[in-house]
Order: sequence, then structure tokens, then C-alpha cells
Amino acid sequence: MLAKYVNDSLVDEPIPQVFSYSLIQAMMPAQVIHKGISTAELLAHVMVAKFADHLPLYRQEKIFGRAGLAIARSTLAQWVVQTCVLLQLLAFQQCALSKIFFERCCSDSSCYSEHHHARQKNSHGIEQKG
Repeated sequence: MLAKYVNDSLVDEPIPQVFSYSLIQAMMPAQVIHKGISTAELLAHVMVAKFADHLPLYRQEKIFGRAGLAIARSTLAQWVVQTCVLLQLLAFQQCALSKIFFERCCSDSSCYSEHHHARQKNSHGIEQKG
């Protein structure tokens, strides 16, 4: 309510509604792990730390704990397993696509024969270009 003075007396007047506010929530991005709270970036970080940096999960658990994130080692292990399954499916699909590509592009024997003759071994077992 807005108060204003009319003839030296205080009168209440309603505030005109100028703007209408409503809260709109954005759609959640697709999750890598169904009903999981981990993002793709976090999963990638855990996987790279484990397999490329050779950082065991118990050390990652302590590192996340120092950063204020209480992520149990069992949760990290489940993430690793589920991510490996998804990556394996991706690898199978990639392999199937590359096989289809190879069959379409190199269906004749010219592809193989060119690569085979390009690298032949001499009598001493050393590869040399043909």
C-alpha cells in the first residue's frame, strides 16, 4: 500500500501493478548417470585422475573432502564402473562405425595392397618403404 496526503490528511492508496514477476526454471541438462548428481565434468575429472594421473579413489576422496565435498569412496567407485560401461558402449559404436567406413571406402583390395606394399621387410627383417 502506498500512502499519500490529500488535503493534509493521510490516505492509503493501492500500489499500481507495473511488473509481473514469475520464476522460470531452466531445464536440467541430460545426466550421464541416470538420476545421478554428478556432472559430465566431474565424472571426467574422476576418470582422468584415476586412469591418467594414477590417483586412487581413496586419495580422491580425501582431496574432495579437503575441498568441502563429502563424496564417499563407494560413490566414486560406482561412478567409475558406470562411466566405464558407458565408455565401452561408445567404443563399440565407434568400432562399428569405423568398420562400416572401412568397408565402404576400401571395399576393393587396392586399399590393402597399397598399404601392404608400402611397408615390406627386407631379408634382415627391417621395414623399408617399397
